[in-house]
Amino acid sequence: MRRLRTRKGSTTRVLGLGHHDCPSHFHDSESQCGVQGRDSKYPACETSIRIQRTSVLRCELNKIIAYCSLRVTYSGGNMPKIARQYFITAMCFLLAGVVVGLKMSISHEYVAAGAHAHTNLLGWATMAIFGTFHALNPHGAETRLAKMQYYVYTGGLIVMLPSLYLLLSGNQSLEPVVAVSSLVVFAGILMFAAIIFRARAQ
Repeated sequence: MRRLRTRKGSTTRVLGLGHHDCPSHFHDSESQCGVQGRDSKYPACETSIRIQRTSVLRCELNKIIAYCSLRVTYSGGNMPKIARQYFITAMCFLLAGVVVGLKMSISHEYVAAGAHAHTNLLGWATMAIFGTFHALNPHGAETRLAKMQYYVYTGGLIVMLPSLYLLLSGNQSLEPVVAVSSLVVFAGILMFAAIIFRARAQ
């Protein structure tokens, strides 16, 4: 366990950040057990290997949790506004995807399955990833590019997903709308790629 001092002078206890915090005798113990660990005659050895593997996985998980906690602590403990917007919008798309999925299941009509998949993937999963990135990188979350990217990507999805649903349901006149809005969504993805590369350069 180590103590790390934040910018505001507060001290935070973090588990699993140091290299020596993880068990270092795992491989040695497993090699000593060898074939015995897979033999029912040596249950103690097999149990020891399982316990050590669990300890290693727990240690690595603690590292991830500690890293995320420190990033939020360094940013003052407050999630950036755009990250909250992404999470809220992602939840709205998730609810919409669930409603569409329930409707298809009840009616046994799956012609709009593509719209259901796009809602969950581009709306729920992708926007949640965008929000997580901004939560862990708050310094670039308030830039003009980040704000523009949110509105471009979200606006494109709001137009594309209902249009795609109606198109797959038989309304062929909406095909140009789906095509144009898809290009807008793609532009939003390119803008997010620019945000990532800019953060990497900084």
